[in-house]
Amino acid sequence: MLARENISDRIKNNRVYQFAQRRASQWIDSPSKLNQLIKAATIKALKKRLGPFKEIGTSFMSSLRLLQAYAGGRYQAIPKRSLIALVTAVTYFVIPTDAIPDFITGIGLFDDVALLGWVLKSIKTDLEKFQVWEEKQ
Repeated sequence: MLARENISDRIKNNRVYQFAQRRASQWIDSPSKLNQLIKAATIKALKKRLGPFKEIGTSFMSSLRLLQAYAGGRYQAIPKRSLIALVTAVTYFVIPTDAIPDFITGIGLFDDVALLGWVLKSIKTDLEKFQVWEEKQ
């Protein structure tokens, strides 16, 4: 557990993460930018289905649908803090040159998955509320 916390701290202090966080704050108010991000993340996620990403893949794809519904104005019942955390994590996931560059075979996605896993766990209740809403649609 301690190692995971250290990784999260390292990622949060990384300049790429801080860049992603600034972008997230801007992009949540721009449906077209948010949709571009969702498209890029979906493409990358579908290419990287193996390895550690497989464990969080279902939740991640659900979170992308949440962002898509948010961008389309169909779902707004997510707290802004959760929304920013999610968009930051997705932005970080999409950037190929983050704390551990994606081209480093075997470990390149480790930081992406660690951050996504942490964020998805922290917004679990919000994601579950979205999934209930989504089922009713």
